[in-house]
Formats: sequence, structure tokens, C-alpha cells
Amino acid sequence: SSVTAGSLVTASQSDALATIRQLDPVYVDLTESSGNLIKFRNDIREGKLNPLIGNGKAPEVSLTFADGTPYADKGTIESAEQFVDETTSSFVVRTLFKNGDRSLLPGMYVRATISLANNDKGFLLPQRAISRNNKGQATARFIAADGTVESRTLNVITDLGTSWLVTEGVADGDKLVVDGVQSIQDGQKVTPVEVRLDDNGIVQPLEKTAANVDPAKAAAKSVAE
Repeated sequence: SSVTAGSLVTASQSDALATIRQLDPVYVDLTESSGNLIKFRNDIREGKLNPLIGNGKAPEVSLTFADGTPYADKGTIESAEQFVDETTSSFVVRTLFKNGDRSLLPGMYVRATISLANNDKGFLLPQRAISRNNKGQATARFIAADGTVESRTLNVITDLGTSWLVTEGVADGDKLVVDGVQSIQDGQKVTPVEVRLDDNGIVQPLEKTAANVDPAKAAAKSVAE
């Protein structure tokens, strides 16, 4: 309630006496750009993505809180607006989640992932390894078979956590430079040191990596589909 006993109220006042909210289950409204919707439909039509929905199968919705903590329960799509906001070029998708422990509260900001399709020909590359050139294209540096550095232009689809989903410009088994990128140039001969990335995208040495490895050498990560 927004008033207490003894407060003066009138029949025509603009302020509500109380606001009733449903918390379990709870609606979560998601905003998506119309550009992403068009691209998604085109990728499905061109066979770049394999749809995961249809034939009675509904898409699952996952939530992540602002601090990166995933919400335990999966949600469902209840409805989607049939128009696009002229000022933001976006539309709203309404989802529904169980909320027995009241973790989701009105006004809270969350990040959502809706499983609509997959790409079995894509690669997840760490965001730290990818930059943009003066044309706005995504680029990354790789170690060629002869041990020299080479830059490639990539086709980036979307971000997933600390990674980018890339569909062109990389192949299975490629060695991607993830650390020391600023200190090397194309054509330069380097001695790569294989590393791994943890869940936060931080470079960690492999167990087999020697303790006396020169940190100035390029750190590379083998790419796997």
C-alpha cells in the first residue's frame, strides 16, 4: 500500500491506494530488436540455422541475473507483440517463470536466452581475441602452419557469455591468438604456447605448460567445433 491509516484520500486522486502484483508465477518482459528478428528468419530460410522449435515443441527461456548468476528454472514464451516500437525499433516478448522463492521481483533487470535454433557449423571464440577493423568487421589473429601470424575477417553471429559465435573465417584445429595480440604483427614468426580459458574468459596455463615459458610469447588456443 502507498498510504497509511489517517492519510487523506479522494475519489478522483491519480495515485493508487495499493498495487497488486503476482509474483508466482511471474511475467518477465524481454525486449528484442527487429533487426535480429529479420536476421534470424533469414538464417533459418537459408539453412544457416537449424530450428529447435515446431511440431509441438516450445522454446525454452533461460535467465541470468545482473551479477551473472543463472536463474534455476526455465521459462516459456507466453506472447510476443505484433508491432515494432517506432522509436526503438524493438518489440516485447512476454515470458512466464515459476518464482516460488521470490527471486524475481518487479522492476528487476535480467538477461535472457531463448533457445530457438542451433548452428552445428559454428565456433565459439573468446571475445578477448576478437577486435574490429576500421570497416567495423570482426577480426582475429591466428597462427598459421608455418608459425607465422595472420589476421582473418570473421562472420560473427551473436555473443554467448564471454564468447562470440562465429560461422566464417575459422576452421576446426586452427590456433587462435588469445593473449599478446597487441605485441605481434602479421607475418611475424612466433612460438605459440597453448592455454585454456576459464568460465570468465581468463587465460589459464595448461597443466602440461612448462613453468619457465616466456610470457611475451603469443598465447594461442586451439579451436574446436
